[in-house]
Parts: sequence; C-alpha cells; structure tokens
Amino acid sequence: SAVNLNKKEPSEIIGKVEGGILIIERAGRMRKNIVEKLLEGLVSDVSNLLVILTDTKQGMNRLFDKNELLYACFGLRVDIKDYTSDELIDHAVKYAFEQEYSIDEMGLLALRTRIEELISNDEALTLEDAEEIVDEAIDHVNRKNLKHFMDILLHKRYDEEDMIILREEDFLE
Repeated sequence: SAVNLNKKEPSEIIGKVEGGILIIERAGRMRKNIVEKLLEGLVSDVSNLLVILTDTKQGMNRLFDKNELLYACFGLRVDIKDYTSDELIDHAVKYAFEQEYSIDEMGLLALRTRIEELISNDEALTLEDAEEIVDEAIDHVNRKNLKHFMDILLHKRYDEEDMIILREEDFLE
C-alpha cells in the first residue's frame, strides 16, 4: 500500500520486484517525495517492471494533479465504475426483459436482497454479475417439475405480455 511505501525506499522495492509487477494500493496517499523517488527508479529501471496504481477515482485524480510527471509515465488509465445496487437491479430487470422474462414484486425483492448481500460482502459487482443472477433464476424457473406443470395449467407461468415470470423462489440460492 502507499502508506507502507511512504515508510520505505522505493528503489529497494523496485529492485526486489525486478521483471515482475508492482501494485501500489491507495496510491493517492503516496507522499510527493516518494513519488519523485519512485519516478527516478522507474526511469532508470530497465527490467520490464509493470507498475499498477490503484485507488478511488478521486484518489487517482489527486495523485496525478500533484504529480504531473507521474501521469506522463503511465500509458493507460482505467477507471472501473462501482455500481450501486439500484443500477445493478435496473440492469438485471432490463436483461431479464431482453431474455423475454419478467420479474414479479417478490422476485424483485429477492433480487435486491441477493445483490445487496453480495455488495455488503465488499465485492465489487459488475453488470455481468447481475446478469448471472438473472441467468440462474431463468435456469431455476425452467426446471421441469410438478410446480412448473401446475403453473402452466393454472396460467400462472406467463404475464399479460406472454413472458415467463421470475418469482422469489427463482432468485433464492
């Protein structure tokens, strides 16, 4: 982490990871003098070292604003968006609709619970994760069993737009 790097000599660390990868977490917390020493080490280093700086968007902006030369040394910046549970749920509902499925109210609550559970476990969820939850629910609703047969007979399987309804039990793990 940048906090630990602030207590060490960057050139020593660069020497230890020669030919490898140096990942600096919470890079925005690096002190200016450490950034300058790191730059010196990187410029003089000929050992194919890959350096990855990670932090929040604000942390990275702060780091690069204070250290313009550092920004010039890196050829690529990738900002990964953290989605809110509402954004993930909206995407999951749209994805289900594209697959010609609808989600009832209790199903939406179960979907919200699953997504918020994963988020509370400090996992950064992607849109693909939300789609995977819907895919699991689709697999569950399409399993052939007595309930599946009864839903068809009692006209509970499809909504008014003739889409298969995903219910609460389809989202339960």
